[in-house]
Amino acid sequence: MKPNWKPPLGLEPRLRQAGIGWKAVRVPVEIGERVLILLGDDNGAVVQDQSMYWFVPAETAPRPALDRLVLLPRRPEEAAYVCMPPVHWNRGPGFHWRMPADRGLTPGDLLFVAARIALNTSPADLREASL
Repeated sequence: MKPNWKPPLGLEPRLRQAGIGWKAVRVPVEIGERVLILLGDDNGAVVQDQSMYWFVPAETAPRPALDRLVLLPRRPEEAAYVCMPPVHWNRGPGFHWRMPADRGLTPGDLLFVAARIALNTSPADLREASL
């Protein structure tokens, strides 16, 4: 899924407005690490800094039961901006694309299912399951 998905070109990070063509889901890193494992090849683009950001279709609705995840914008009447690194910033530590920008959007339903599982699963459980 890649509607209106335009990560920044150039050498500097850029602010992009969420809610027009796509939304962002901010996830704490400790949960995001588990979500990455659970989604595997279904991960779209992911930015990592002090949180992780998945990008989902604009029609994605919030899930109140997942209060540690923040859908941006929170309400249609609000503006929300996400800072995106240039596409070549693909290694940490620090602000970078954890999953490449060209992967596009993650289906919102898949992301929220994986997040629900991640919230109820320890990192050790996931490591054992992936062996």
